[in-house]
Amino acid sequence: MNDPCITRISTTTNATVVQLPERRYPGVVIQGDSLQNLHALVLDARKQIDCGNVAECRDVLEELEELLRGYLESYREATKLSE
Repeated sequence: MNDPCITRISTTTNATVVQLPERRYPGVVIQGDSLQNLHALVLDARKQIDCGNVAECRDVLEELEELLRGYLESYREATKLSE
């Protein structure tokens, strides 16, 4: 369903930036599979730290950081264009 009140600010596939009329700041639409992946990484990091595997936890957190950085960069780029 297309809502004419939702403005698509970017065309990035996995991190589309949209503006809802009732919100001050745009949001990022994350695909369901990408959201599940982020959650799985958090669970894996928790598991690794609980097992005392600090190096493995650090690797998982670095992957999580990289994914989140990509979403944040998409957001920043899109909102810079819309200002």
